Amino acid sequence: MAPAFAATPTAGTWTVRLSDIGTTDASAGTVASISITLTRTPDTDLDGIGDSSDNCPSAANANQADIDSDGTGDACDGCPNDSSKTSAGACGCGVPDTDTDLDGIADCNDLILVRTVMGGTIPNNNLSGFTGTFVVPASTMTTPLSDIKVKFVGLSHTYAGELVCELIAPDGTVATVFNRVGKTNPLSGSGDNSNLLSTNLYNFGDTGVTSFWSNATTAVGSAANIAGGTCFATGALSATKISMTDTFVGHAIPGTWTFRIADVSNTDAVAGTFVKVKINLTRASALTGGMPSAPSDPSDDVLAALSDGVLDVPGEFASAQEAINALPANTHATIALAAGVYGSAIDFLGKDVDLRGAGIGQTVLDGSGVVGAMVNLDNTPITAALADLSIRGATHGAVSGNNSSAAIERVRFESNSAAMGGAAHLTNSWVSITECEFVSNHADGDGGAVLLSSCDGSIVGSVFTANRCATAGEGSGSALAIVGSLSVDGVFVVDQCAITGNDGGAAVSVRDALDGSRGRCVINASLVCGNLPHNFEGDCTQTNEVICAEAADVDGSGAIDAADITALMNSWGSSDTLADIDGDGIVGASDLAILLGAWG
Repeated sequence: MAPAFAATPTAGTWTVRLSDIGTTDASAGTVASISITLTRTPDTDLDGIGDSSDNCPSAANANQADIDSDGTGDACDGCPNDSSKTSAGACGCGVPDTDTDLDGIADCNDLILVRTVMGGTIPNNNLSGFTGTFVVPASTMTTPLSDIKVKFVGLSHTYAGELVCELIAPDGTVATVFNRVGKTNPLSGSGDNSNLLSTNLYNFGDTGVTSFWSNATTAVGSAANIAGGTCFATGALSATKISMTDTFVGHAIPGTWTFRIADVSNTDAVAGTFVKVKINLTRASALTGGMPSAPSDPSDDVLAALSDGVLDVPGEFASAQEAINALPANTHATIALAAGVYGSAIDFLGKDVDLRGAGIGQTVLDGSGVVGAMVNLDNTPITAALADLSIRGATHGAVSGNNSSAAIERVRFESNSAAMGGAAHLTNSWVSITECEFVSNHADGDGGAVLLSSCDGSIVGSVFTANRCATAGEGSGSALAIVGSLSVDGVFVVDQCAITGNDGGAAVSVRDALDGSRGRCVINASLVCGNLPHNFEGDCTQTNEVICAEAADVDGSGAIDAADITALMNSWGSSDTLADIDGDGIVGASDLAILLGAWG
């Protein structure tokens, strides 16, 4: 009914009519009373228009004027002539708050536009080479261009003198980045037979003080690699510096650009590759009147590196720690650690870091000279991770973490040692360890490979072998020691793992913590065999167990004999984990059958 009276004045005398318009029953009806309730629409600004219909309920505007027809009345519209905005925002009325490179700075205030061209193969002896395009919106270039930088990630080629690299503006203007470095003519040169190494950083820009030619000449020889660094651009068959920025002065910058790199000779008959190239276009500050602005500060470089969400080491940062230090708080980033051996400790600083190597055995963290844990995961969020690498030789533990939720995936821990938890010591943490290898790690106390204190979570698809601890008895854990739990009802899960050949106390040891938190573990579908002197101690339940002959060594003597039958019979009907060979929770006939089958 309300819509029927929407445009009708409500003040005055109303009439209620109730009629019987039929003759079916020939009888009159009666009504004692009728109650009418009228609810008025709130009108906050008292302009006579209810809030639900008012295009500006907070300010009186009976005329409902809306010049830009955006649905917000002029009385409330901070940009009454801009239909896309109701407030000035970062850029003011009439200018969109667009953030083209997604760095958190609107184009109108962003002096640096970062564009990334993903790489690929540089065809051998092909003039067309590899090309990629990127777009520069007009909104990003409201003042003149002041600087250009070209940054390669993973550039690899075995004869630098074969390569030509260019940037091509929307109107076809070409700026050379480098052209047949080391070649003084098409047939001869010095340094032209040197190599570009994928793990080196090759940057080019007008602010560079190093000559790429000098670096190539220093690295003369087919087995020599050109050093990384920031170099100035050079022209065709020449070591003379050229300015990429000056090349484009007076030419339109907005539009579609082309990046090109080509192998123009067949000297080595080998194609090159690169992972990506980043082009940083810096425009002049409005205060400079179009003159070049001051060099960017380190935060600009971080934003540029983060344009694709990946920080490359050593491509964009010299070390993983340098990349972590530069990463802004509350920002997630993947740090791609290239193949190689790294000898410095890494502290995540509690940041949202996904540190990934090139693979087990390819990226190696060598802790032999490190004081303290090789990797510190304190206070890391659940989206953080350590993955795809090896950690070896750490003498104060490979990984430590308190209040950590970082995942550990596809990591090989080998020959690491510590007072406790030779490979990993985690406390008050949510643990997720997947497809890892723990080999020949050692602890002076508990946890030859892993010590978990007041933790919940799981270890899945991992291998523990030849780890040892010096402590015997409850809590030892030559492979895994679990002490207490993170939550009241916490149960740690070990799933589809192989735990074999570990030495010192029990391979898997579970005990309650001193604070009273209960330690419990479920081992599912896992092979736990051949560990000395025992496989298990404490509250540890096996499900879907993979049975091994050693499991029948109930008394842990190293031999399966009559003494084991005696030990089993003494535990008959109980839940003794040593005598419960099949892990069904009770010592009984099935356990005796397994023992008799293994005897002899």
